[in-house]
Amino acid sequence: MKKRTFAQNGQGQENEKTIEDLFEQDLDELDELDTDLDGLEDDEMDEQFEVDNDEDEDDELEDGDDIADSGSDDDESYDETEEDDEDLLTVKKSLRKPKLDEDDYIAEVGTPKAEKMTTGQYGPWVKVTIPFMIKHLVTKEVVTVEFSANKSIDPKSRLYPVLKGILGTEPTNGLDLRTLAGRKVKVSIEHRKDGDGNVWENIVSVRKFVPKK
Repeated sequence: MKKRTFAQNGQGQENEKTIEDLFEQDLDELDELDTDLDGLEDDEMDEQFEVDNDEDEDDELEDGDDIADSGSDDDESYDETEEDDEDLLTVKKSLRKPKLDEDDYIAEVGTPKAEKMTTGQYGPWVKVTIPFMIKHLVTKEVVTVEFSANKSIDPKSRLYPVLKGILGTEPTNGLDLRTLAGRKVKVSIEHRKDGDGNVWENIVSVRKFVPKK
């Protein structure tokens, strides 16, 4: 009986020790679980903090962009104002622009003029000016384009082909230029720019006008 009781007591002690070991093991696992949960919460907090920082940085960037944009608008408006002030305060000479495009036109010969010129490459000479009156096709404005040359009917002179174009035949000696007024001709216009940048209409050829039948 004593041996049996002792065996039972020994077995009971082993069972109690086993239970204590299991209890301690459960406690260790709970501690590890708590540690893992703490680490997980810390990681989540870090991630949330990083996301918040990113959002703050984005907000700062957007605010910075707004400031940059507003600054750019201010610069542009300032430039425009400065340019307007410069235009108002700067005295500039207006340049002439042509009233007629480069093209062929029907014109009427006006009354020629003659002027004595005291100086020239070959001494005194007579300047002849023949006006050609052209009606603008769109505005209907009558634009006068003048042709000037030395009074000479030499075939190599500038006046000769113009007179021939008006008359439709070669000019003869003793021609009275006043008889040319009122004749209709066809002229070719090209633009000529002077040294100041003004653009003028220039008569480059004259032909007798023959109306269509």
